[in-house]
Amino acid sequence: MADNIPDVLTDMLEIAAYVYCADQFTKRGTELMTNMGADWRRKFRFRIPVRCPDVWGKDSVREALVETLGFLSEDEFSFDFRQATTSTGLQPYLGFSDPSAQAISPDEVILFSGGLDSLAGAVDELFGNNMKVALVSHQSSTTVASKQNGLVNTLRERLNGRQLFYVPVTINKGHEEAVTFTQRSRSLLFATLGLIVARMFRKNKLSFFENGIVSFNFPISEHILGARASRTTHPRVLANCSRLFSQLLSDNINLQNPYLWKTKSEVVQVLADRGCADLISQTLSCTRVREATKIRHHCGTCSHGSAF
Repeated sequence: MADNIPDVLTDMLEIAAYVYCADQFTKRGTELMTNMGADWRRKFRFRIPVRCPDVWGKDSVREALVETLGFLSEDEFSFDFRQATTSTGLQPYLGFSDPSAQAISPDEVILFSGGLDSLAGAVDELFGNNMKVALVSHQSSTTVASKQNGLVNTLRERLNGRQLFYVPVTINKGHEEAVTFTQRSRSLLFATLGLIVARMFRKNKLSFFENGIVSFNFPISEHILGARASRTTHPRVLANCSRLFSQLLSDNINLQNPYLWKTKSEVVQVLADRGCADLISQTLSCTRVREATKIRHHCGTCSHGSAF
């Protein structure tokens, strides 16, 4: 395991967190999409202190960052970076002091949302391919955290001593009510968390598991254009993140989606074949977590719940 997290990745996580919060506190107009949806697209300008201004000052890095966020959210971004005067480390927040982190050398780092597809990917690698796995979760709410933690605990009970390292990280906007809930920029934050864990284990690859129907997220009606159809794990997003991270680290970083050519039904079959079909009811794939109740866990209308 690496001794510490590179400063440039700490910068990357802070930048992604700032954007993630601004995304939630800046309106996109109304659901009526008046003026042909002109208000959907926003303009952001950030002034951010960083530890590595020489890296963030490179045109290639800025262009990769703006391209990644622009395609994800369909917003316009500009950034001014300056030298940070204070520095806070991330190790205490990421669980690397856990003895299990010192004992495991994972074959795979997986971004684990607690949804059906990410569960299937974890099960596939752990039980089907007998891999050692590090699961990385972004916990934005207690509902999401409860689902993710419950699934991981169940997987650990079934592993019979095989190694699973779990990194749940809480990053949210605080207690103030958001004004928009689309959170299109969240993928960059999630991917950055995964990258940090991967690099601590000296890995250059990390995996999102998402069926192709959801990844491409074809519009369900004529007016759902551009990023109104979420691009969370779109192939271009993963390619853009790979390019950005490679630029930052001067190394070849690869974000992959092994389930890109699977349908939702085929993903469900993976869980059935691995003897884990009973865990499906414990997953949370819906993007509208705020609307979930004890009886109704999924909205039934977003693409994540209707891609079977």
